[in-house]
Amino acid sequence: MTLLLAVFRMALEPRCAHRRIVYVVNRRLVVDQALELAMDIKARLEGALGEDSCLGRAARRLAALGGGVPLEVVRLRGGVPKPSPSLTDPARPAVILATVDMAGSRLLHRGYGVSRSFLPIEAALFGVDALFLLDEAHLETPFWHTLRQVMEATKGSLRPGLVAVALTATPQALQGQGRVFTLDQHDQDHPMLRKRLRASKRVQLIKVEEICPKPW
Repeated sequence: MTLLLAVFRMALEPRCAHRRIVYVVNRRLVVDQALELAMDIKARLEGALGEDSCLGRAARRLAALGGGVPLEVVRLRGGVPKPSPSLTDPARPAVILATVDMAGSRLLHRGYGVSRSFLPIEAALFGVDALFLLDEAHLETPFWHTLRQVMEATKGSLRPGLVAVALTATPQALQGQGRVFTLDQHDQDHPMLRKRLRASKRVQLIKVEEICPKPW
């Protein structure tokens, strides 16, 4: 959902929204799952370019930024071929799905599998105009602190600098860094959300007979 929201914000506010969305999680399997979602978003945008619909208008806005292509999708993790450079057009809206080592090394001019001449290019792609979505952030606090430091260093650039968003159910582990998104009273009163929040959750206790006898 966060990927989808970030892509549509890019279409709604192209002047201030980040051009690159970097989804980072230190699980290869989750990177691959996120790739499926990103490719589905890309396919739907491309298929709607000629439609007179909300999706079609968003697709055309994104395509106008990237030379006719609404969205570029890149996967960076070990065990799969790595493109060089990561992106074909810095102006094109892009979703990058990466593990911590792949994204972090590029951000700090030490990209894995990146030639020496491309190190500054990769660092610029990941350090400027990039929205980092760090999933399971409570498990990656060193990288979260690194992102926060880079975020402070890139403030005031012509294009939006790096912004880091922690995706976690336990923000306490991040030591209070950043603003925590919570539901306010307006959200609580929304008819659909209220129905979901107050839905009853029934539990049935079933006694299971002992299968294996105890060894004693």
